[in-house]
Amino acid sequence: MNWKKFALSALLGCSLVITGCGDDDTGTEDTGTPTDTGGGGEDTGGSADCSTGDSRFYVVDTISVPEIMGSTVDGFNLDELVSDESDPQGCFIEDFTAPDGRTGVDNQLAELAPILATALMTDLSTTIQEAINSGSIVLLAEVTGVDDIANDDCVTMNLYLGLVPGDGAPMVSGGTLTAGQTFDINEVSLMGGNPLISIPNVTIDAGTLQAGPVNLPLMLDIGGTALTLTVRAATLRVDVTDTTISNGTLGGELNIDELIMAVDGIGGDLDPMIVRSTLESVADLQPDAGGVCQAVSAGLNLTGVEAVRGEVRAAPAE
Repeated sequence: MNWKKFALSALLGCSLVITGCGDDDTGTEDTGTPTDTGGGGEDTGGSADCSTGDSRFYVVDTISVPEIMGSTVDGFNLDELVSDESDPQGCFIEDFTAPDGRTGVDNQLAELAPILATALMTDLSTTIQEAINSGSIVLLAEVTGVDDIANDDCVTMNLYLGLVPGDGAPMVSGGTLTAGQTFDINEVSLMGGNPLISIPNVTIDAGTLQAGPVNLPLMLDIGGTALTLTVRAATLRVDVTDTTISNGTLGGELNIDELIMAVDGIGGDLDPMIVRSTLESVADLQPDAGGVCQAVSAGLNLTGVEAVRGEVRAAPAE
């Protein structure tokens, strides 16, 4: 795999899913984006006790950019607006409708994916899936405090960056990760023995878990380069059972300036000016005083299978 293609794919897609490799600063930036609407939020010490009950442990086995069908695509209404091409608050970009009929869906990553496919000569979803199957990306999800996996008014979701025991490739069956295998937790996902990304007070209603929106600071290690990025208004909705995560949707905002800084940090033949021009052409969130949108909306689909929690350890040195 061309690592530069993977790098840009990781920035635009995997930045939404590698929330387990956050840095030591788990505070949110005050950008005007809500960090808690009652369905979840960062644990600031005042949350209800959701610690009683069992735990479920999963590994994400598929991640893909949803395909646009006419004006329909999966995602979330991140700005709480229903914009059309005449709305300056949406930078004159028309919102989508979700497959379930929800309006105002913001997901310009779905528009950007075909452009990336042409420019990088690789499909974004395929690139991410190859990284999952090779063990380059291991995202682990833990739901704790479970009394009833179908209906529970108080659980906690923890997210971790994972490692394959022995640091080889994970087992794959039928093109996706094999269920039931063990994954270790990368120690950078913890601080003081606690998960850096922990979303408390999450509910499960009729088997559907929804968490967020929260601002998630994270750190990516791409080609040996440490890159810091914050996914704003990150929201997750998944159907959960004892052994699977299905029909998952993860959405959030990616700030253009932060993405450009990350691209510049990667170096090589990724031209930051071309990347900026491309991102600005689809930007649809956070308009500034001049009406220019500063962020790109993004949404991904994901699934997961049951896994076994291994040990906590450091990633091998590059």
